[in-house]
Amino acid sequence: MQMVDATGHTIPIYQQVTSLIDEQLVTGPSSSQENLDGASAANISKQVIDASLTDGNYAAIMTQFHVDYYGYGDVTTFAESTMAYAESKGVPIWSADDWLRFTKARQVRPLERRRGTGRALPSH
Repeated sequence: MQMVDATGHTIPIYQQVTSLIDEQLVTGPSSSQENLDGASAANISKQVIDASLTDGNYAAIMTQFHVDYYGYGDVTTFAESTMAYAESKGVPIWSADDWLRFTKARQVRPLERRRGTGRALPSH
């Protein structure tokens, strides 16, 4: 999402919700709120990924895997299992820089007005 200043003008600052965070889900880091083991946290990831691939609920899912927590076994299990599952489903795994480039490119692409009948759109 692009941000706006106090006057309502858009500014080149973006924000993206982070859905899957190691320090929230996994036991080990001192700030864990859910206290899940790595496998249970990975199951949450699988549910989020599956939901993003069905019924038009497409979504960009951001993760945060802290390098300083990676030594905790459950964090490693959570991170590796999440990425492996995404890969098995054909979900691209991008860096923050890749996502920002995509977002900026998408922003400048004009939308075409398409008209259809009912729920069907005309073909190209």
